[in-house]
Amino acid sequence: MVVYVYNPFVKHRLKPTAYLRYGDDFVLIEPNLENLELFRTQTISFLKDELKLEINPKCDKIIKFRYRLKYLGVKLWPSGRTLTRRNLSRVKQKLKTNNISSYSGLTRKHMNRNQIKRFNWIVFEKLTASLDPRRMQSVRVRPEPHA
Repeated sequence: MVVYVYNPFVKHRLKPTAYLRYGDDFVLIEPNLENLELFRTQTISFLKDELKLEINPKCDKIIKFRYRLKYLGVKLWPSGRTLTRRNLSRVKQKLKTNNISSYSGLTRKHMNRNQIKRFNWIVFEKLTASLDPRRMQSVRVRPEPHA
């Protein structure tokens, strides 16, 4: 319900350069600091008056985007994004043969090439560890005798 009221408010009244939202977490991106401070006061008033909600002061921050922004387990920069270490370690812990495709999509979306290569090796280790060694056939290669 809140989303259907708040999204139009942001998109049609505030009109920031960029707007990220997931559930009740949101980020407004605007290069002009004065506009951003105005957006903050308007958002706080709107949420308080229209929806009877308050913003947690701990989460209400204005930062320069060029430094880094952590949002929902992803570190964002103007030039790219990557998973936080915590989220990456959670992915490694929770990775099972039946959820590899979900985590592969997550990592492809938010990681660079080297991190994806490391993740693929972890997937390979998980897959080979799950194989039953009794069912695997060993292949022995014999060198050809010299003539």
